[in-house]
Amino acid sequence: MTSTASRGVRARRVAPGLLLVLAVLATVLTTALTTALTTVLAPAATTAVAAGVAPAATDEVTPGEVTVELDAVTPGVLAPGGTLTVTATVANGTDETLASPDVELGFDRSATATRSALESWATAETLRGIGTRVGLERPGPLPPGATTQVTFTVPAADLGLTARSDWGPRGIAVRVSDGGDRLAAVRSFVVWAPPGDVPPVRLSTVAAVTGPPVDPDPVAYDEALAVATGPDGRLGELLDATAGASDVGWVVDPALVAAAQASSDPAVTAWAERLLEASQGRTTFALRAYDPDVAAYAHAGLPLPDGTPLPGTDPQPAAPTAPTAPTAPGAPGAPGAASWRTDLAWPADPVPDLTTTALAASSGATTVVVGSDALAPDRSLTYTPTGTARVSTPAGDVTALVPDPVLTRVVAAGGAADPVATQRLLAETAVVARERPAEARHVLVALPRGWDPDAEAFQARLAALEAAPWVDVAPVGELLAAPVPGDARTPLPDDAPAEGEIPPSQLHALDRTRAEVAAYATLVPDPAALTRPLEPDFVTPAAVAYRAAPEARDAAVQHAAQAAQNVMDGVSIQRGSPILLLAEEQSLPVRVANELPQDVEVQVVLRPDDPRLKAPQRPTTTVPAGSEVTVPVAVEAFGSGNVTVDVEVVSAADPSVRVAEPAEFVVRVRAEWESVGTTVVGALLAIAMVAGIWRTVRRGRSPRRLPGAAVDQPAAPPAGRPADAPPEGRTAAPTDVEERAPADAEERRT
Repeated sequence: MTSTASRGVRARRVAPGLLLVLAVLATVLTTALTTALTTVLAPAATTAVAAGVAPAATDEVTPGEVTVELDAVTPGVLAPGGTLTVTATVANGTDETLASPDVELGFDRSATATRSALESWATAETLRGIGTRVGLERPGPLPPGATTQVTFTVPAADLGLTARSDWGPRGIAVRVSDGGDRLAAVRSFVVWAPPGDVPPVRLSTVAAVTGPPVDPDPVAYDEALAVATGPDGRLGELLDATAGASDVGWVVDPALVAAAQASSDPAVTAWAERLLEASQGRTTFALRAYDPDVAAYAHAGLPLPDGTPLPGTDPQPAAPTAPTAPTAPGAPGAPGAASWRTDLAWPADPVPDLTTTALAASSGATTVVVGSDALAPDRSLTYTPTGTARVSTPAGDVTALVPDPVLTRVVAAGGAADPVATQRLLAETAVVARERPAEARHVLVALPRGWDPDAEAFQARLAALEAAPWVDVAPVGELLAAPVPGDARTPLPDDAPAEGEIPPSQLHALDRTRAEVAAYATLVPDPAALTRPLEPDFVTPAAVAYRAAPEARDAAVQHAAQAAQNVMDGVSIQRGSPILLLAEEQSLPVRVANELPQDVEVQVVLRPDDPRLKAPQRPTTTVPAGSEVTVPVAVEAFGSGNVTVDVEVVSAADPSVRVAEPAEFVVRVRAEWESVGTTVVGALLAIAMVAGIWRTVRRGRSPRRLPGAAVDQPAAPPAGRPADAPPEGRTAAPTDVEERAPADAEERRT
């Protein structure tokens, strides 16, 4: 080896002229080399793109990172004689070219026996091992922003799998390296399933069909339904994903379906009809109408609303039903509706407390759906238990449907082209089946309440489960019909209100308003016709959907209060001018107006603020619909003065219920005027009578009359003349009137 010192001595001996020549030659060579590389590398880059290296789409490249994704793993279940094919895409999101990337396929020849081992393999870091390398691809340089796709094809025999190998999942991984640096890896599974008896595991799926919050504006709500049930809406995708899978159970808000049936949008109506048709032969549960928040009512100490009328239905009261009886979601005779069950509650909280569960039990529910974090199996369990548990509450025992957390997460995940989720699903169920081959268990997938599905992805995973020989996809009704195991589980909390619940103050205000309207309605012959159209307004603000929209919920609460007040303002007292009361006993007129669609029977009550006026009676009257009547109310007056009278109108059926806003008016009491008037009239009558007597007396004392003479006894005629002969000079005797006339005239002159 030549020492560094010797090389330095020789370098100093080089002539300056030679160095100048070398510099010129270097410049020329650099220019020529640049031109040659430009000419040669351009076709080479084109060839690389044709071979699988291409600029990536923006959403396929993660800036600053090198990534690898699985495109396909086929077959998902490998048998003897089969060939494993794995396709992956490598993307370069960095600013530097990957000069010589290596893409490796790793395989774990040992069967994974526990679910924790599956989780460990799936979440392992890039630097961890990938098992035995069974494939290697070198796609060539990968420029910044470019992607390349590689495919591995490996026969089962080359994987070390034979008919004698243990069946079960094996880990696979695709890793990308460059120059020895491990840059990215993706991990998944393939299930080795040689022919033979495979222990089965049963699996059920249940999904909630609940809609957006009910907007008080019917037009706005109809538009929200159109969006939600449309092709790209959550409810539209949910129906697309599950309508063809009759083993998937539904938990439906009947008010949502009824509102869709009554919609003016034909597309929304078609969605409802399609759902009703698909519910035939399916295990379907009906929630309470408008999906009230069970936890909110429980923490407020109020019962769940029952019998709330559905949109577009007759507002007459529904006939009472048993807790497990089916309920019709919309118009009578809707297909499939008669088989819907009503014995299930689905609280909004993933881990409902015992207070919530007790209210569900007292409301008739025998089954409660909990989240995957609730009632976790005891750590001492070495196997996956069946997805049901018995929960004891003060209102009785209920059966809890407990979903498997990993299976639920994987099934609900989006991405139809993601084979990782499908392979994880197969691997998880295979391990569950291997845990206790002699004991068949039944696991549950409860999709989240707000699940926004990828229909294609869900259908692909469900198809993979149905094709797996160790999985028996079954309706959730069969899970409920099976005995509930006594596996040890963590208990539910006693009382744990959630932040998103409607405040108890608002819920109590709605309940008070409902009670006020019910009491008010006693004044009409058909109270239900008056109250039932308002009942949805008292329930919708407490719907689970409003948890995510507290401001809109406040507006819905105000709308309910205003709608109730509009009805309770239907009867009013018409104010009048001050009244003058002159008699000790008189009737005061009170005008009552009725704007309600029914006749009302009311009582009018007067409450004077002064003892000089009393109203001992409460007259009852009927005010026809859309009319106004004047009710006379008898009063008693004492003395004089101005008295303020409060007027109330109460229900005749329940006088403790005031049915109109109170009014007041002033009564000018002048009761002594009646006595004065009577005295004056009496005096005038006395004077008139005395005058009449005086006149009569004066008439009896006429000067033409002789005292003591009898008017009806004429004097004796002279002798020799007949008694009836007239006096001399007269042809006939004057009458009594003629005899009195001059005297009367004289008297009048006097």
